Amino acid sequence: MTLRPRIGMLALTLELYETLAPGLRSSREAWVRREIVPLLAADADVVFERAVFRRGDLEQAVRQFETSGVDLLVVVLLTYAPSQIALPALLRTHLPILIWNTQELAAVDSAFTTAAMIDNHGVHGTQDLANVLVRAGVPFHYLTSHVSQADGLDELRDFGLAAAAATRLRSARIGRLGYPFPGMGDFAVDTTHLAATLGCAWVNLTVEDYNRRAATSPAPGVAALVADYRAAYEVAPDVTGDELDATARAELALRSVVAEHQLAALTYQFLAFGEDERTVTLPFVAASRLMAEGIGFGGEGDLIGAAGTALLHWLKPPATFSEVFTVDFAGNSLFLSHMGETNVAMARREVPGFDLNVHL
Repeated sequence: MTLRPRIGMLALTLELYETLAPGLRSSREAWVRREIVPLLAADADVVFERAVFRRGDLEQAVRQFETSGVDLLVVVLLTYAPSQIALPALLRTHLPILIWNTQELAAVDSAFTTAAMIDNHGVHGTQDLANVLVRAGVPFHYLTSHVSQADGLDELRDFGLAAAAATRLRSARIGRLGYPFPGMGDFAVDTTHLAATLGCAWVNLTVEDYNRRAATSPAPGVAALVADYRAAYEVAPDVTGDELDATARAELALRSVVAEHQLAALTYQFLAFGEDERTVTLPFVAASRLMAEGIGFGGEGDLIGAAGTALLHWLKPPATFSEVFTVDFAGNSLFLSHMGETNVAMARREVPGFDLNVHL
């Protein structure tokens, strides 16, 4: 599923202008609705109600953004606004913060007027706010661009996509079938640290349950999946019907595990399968096809690798799991391989027999 970020637009103005220039706030809000929201709405859902200028209203707006589940807080200074009305709320929020220094005016030239200056003087408010956030240790991203500049919009969209991926990762569930490869320490992880940082939950799965599900897979489902294989792929001549049936049962088993446990990613370790005499085949094809549908995968019981594959798929699909096996010094490249898992969505579409629309 393509990520569509939810952006909370926190627009700030100055309370003093409510008496000195009573129409200023409403005109700037109209500009946000007329230009900024439509620009971002092509790739994101934008939540914008009104500009705020008092600390209490600002804190309420941030709480509402948090409650409604936005992924990113975009702060826009529609006029100058003092930083200390915003600091308490931005210090407490868990939302990623992007300060967008932008304005309606594109040029200061011979047509520049006092009215244009008043309508376009938020930049020194962003300087004030950025200063106090740095001093308070609040992380944020600062972007300067005119609303018409494509590179600025691209940067904002990329940041929003990253924020949405981080949101999804915080609620992700990763299944581990079996146990990590013995002695392999580079992906060893403290699962408490995993939950406290990335936010992922992990689920222990058993080979026994996998084999039970495979053995009891319904015959019509197995037959339909085998037909899918034959339609979607060029099946090697030495692959028997029994082997295709076993592969289909393995896929149905793994899919049922993913669905039941609501997994965003999974990992298994092949030695664990071999220790159960009921194992008929490993779910290589299942993992390869699930990756094409956005389910992350990592080999050898690697929870971080599985989460990483899912994250990369959300950001820029398709993503696959592999390992660096051999260095090609002469070709200045690396040879990647693994036992049998690869994202089938990465196959060349011109190869006969690879009709990816069958299963994507």
